[in-house]
Amino acid sequence: MDDRTCAVTLYDTPAAERLYEMLPLELTFEDFNGTEKIGYLPQPLDTGEGANGVDPAVGDLCLYAPWGNLCIFYQDSGYSDGLLPLGRIETGMDLITEMDSPFTATLEAAPSILVAYFSCTGNTEAVAGRLSDRLAADLYEIVPEDPYTSADLDYSDPSSRASQEQNDAAARPAISDEVTGMEGYDVVFLGYPIWWGQAPPIISTFLEHYDFEGKTIVPFCTSGSSGIGASATDLHGLAPSTSWLSGRRFSGTVTASELAEWVSELSLPEGTVSAKAA
Repeated sequence: MDDRTCAVTLYDTPAAERLYEMLPLELTFEDFNGTEKIGYLPQPLDTGEGANGVDPAVGDLCLYAPWGNLCIFYQDSGYSDGLLPLGRIETGMDLITEMDSPFTATLEAAPSILVAYFSCTGNTEAVAGRLSDRLAADLYEIVPEDPYTSADLDYSDPSSRASQEQNDAAARPAISDEVTGMEGYDVVFLGYPIWWGQAPPIISTFLEHYDFEGKTIVPFCTSGSSGIGASATDLHGLAPSTSWLSGRRFSGTVTASELAEWVSELSLPEGTVSAKAA
């Protein structure tokens, strides 16, 4: 089970912040009481606020203060004194549950991920939503300030708005709002439909509006038949100081498992919570 990963979200509490400051950590977990996996921290975690106890549910990450160990609950459990909630397992809970022998887990700060997308007919929106769920990432829709109508998207009409914009290299349709905290994201998945073999001009607007230096961009697109082709590489010049990974074309009906397989093949920046059999 080497290199299999799960995602954990830590709560915005003093104790969770102190745990975050201890990362990276390599802990050995073992089964306890048929309800949880427990691993002992190398040093006491100052809870600050104390630990009064909770009723833990599947996926809860808690500190058991009297023993100084982390608990990952794979079964709902009754109230227990001394438990302090620290976070939640967002993805990969099945991996933790199936571990029936001691296993090691390396906890590291994960890269902050944004899935940004532009969608007119809902296909790209559907893919972006599944991808965001898989990555436990934030989701941002690129919404044009002047929304597209059906007539605007009539590709057979050379006078339609989409046709004219696509034929104008200087076209930069305005975007209605901003990404909150763009500077805090390490990875941006960027999704769009294919228009005449290229990304819509509003994607250029998006790329030129923010500073992507030091970030990683992963493009993906949707179309009925066209591949991603040069649509992605043609965007590289708009954010030259970023690391671009190879993109892929999907249909609107792509499954979550197919997206997970694609993500597993990407060389994303390190920083995940991983578990492997000991």
